[in-house]
Amino acid sequence: MSVSRDSDTEITVTLPSGVSSGSQEVLVDNNGTQYTTAVSVVKSQQTSNTPAYKVYGYATNSDGTIVVQGNSTLDFDASYEPVIVASRNGTDDSVSFTSIDESANTLTMALPDGLSAGYYDISLTWSSGPYAGNSLTLSNYQIKNEIDAIDIYYSGAIASNRTVYLNGSGTVTFTAIANIINGSASINKTSEATWTSSDTSVATISGGVVTVIGRGTTNLTVVYDDDTDTMTLYVKGPDSISISGSDANIRIGESVTLVAEGTYGDSSTETLTAKATWSESNTNVSVSNNVVTGQESGQSVVSATYGGTSGTFDFTVSSIDFTPSTIRSLELGNKIVTIDGIETGTTIDSLTVGGSLSPQRIRAQP
Repeated sequence: MSVSRDSDTEITVTLPSGVSSGSQEVLVDNNGTQYTTAVSVVKSQQTSNTPAYKVYGYATNSDGTIVVQGNSTLDFDASYEPVIVASRNGTDDSVSFTSIDESANTLTMALPDGLSAGYYDISLTWSSGPYAGNSLTLSNYQIKNEIDAIDIYYSGAIASNRTVYLNGSGTVTFTAIANIINGSASINKTSEATWTSSDTSVATISGGVVTVIGRGTTNLTVVYDDDTDTMTLYVKGPDSISISGSDANIRIGESVTLVAEGTYGDSSTETLTAKATWSESNTNVSVSNNVVTGQESGQSVVSATYGGTSGTFDFTVSSIDFTPSTIRSLELGNKIVTIDGIETGTTIDSLTVGGSLSPQRIRAQP
């Protein structure tokens, strides 16, 4: 053995490798003066390993247990049970001792239910027996659920980046397939995994089912334990919008109802009349939702926009017809119209417009 002096009152004695356990006598000779003391030698082992166990149901075995194998310096004694604690981030969780198999020199323990995945220091401390006051520590012991990888699947195969459309065409339901750690099988974790979308204004996902919200790009991620997989989802609007109406030529005050139809990249179609935003190019017409009303003579373009795509419909607005004459050079409020077929000098004593009688006196212009 070797001896080192720490101070005037303390020395450190290092026992040789392979010394037998039990009570040992240590003799110290200090310049001819000898001192004898007895020390108790016990077997202890401090290990630091990173086995990275992928633990089935929080245990290495199918029966929910972890087995620690002893070695030449660690002989488990069935008469003495250790207190076992799993520590992580300053939190201790008690671990149940199960059994010791002296012939195999193994100790079996069971981790508690609900233990979070992560890296733990698992310590075994003996209060009595040959290891009293000593401990065995498994450092950085990785506790995982029963998988070591997870992938997003679609239609039975690993999903690649996908495109869906605002009309729901192409909307998909994904599954989360995990690889069991021994590589012998896979397991469906769709309902147990956590699904997220990086942009919920584009799409949301719950239980693998995508709900389309708006046009754009979002990343879909699945997480189970500390395994994860991500894919990109593209949500697109229609490739084109067509607008139809009963008549492109209307009179002032006349209304026409339009219909908007969208066609998507997968050739699916959707009626967008209620979803589209309607607008007009000038004041010759007014638009209320999809109803267009003539306001002034001339040309106007009505647009329907949805999902970043627009369609247009051209209108021609004409003057009001009178029977038997046609308005010519007639000012109604701030609206100037024309009348044909009225003789010069003729005075119109009254005018009926839309069923109401106007008392204005109107005179034809030469």
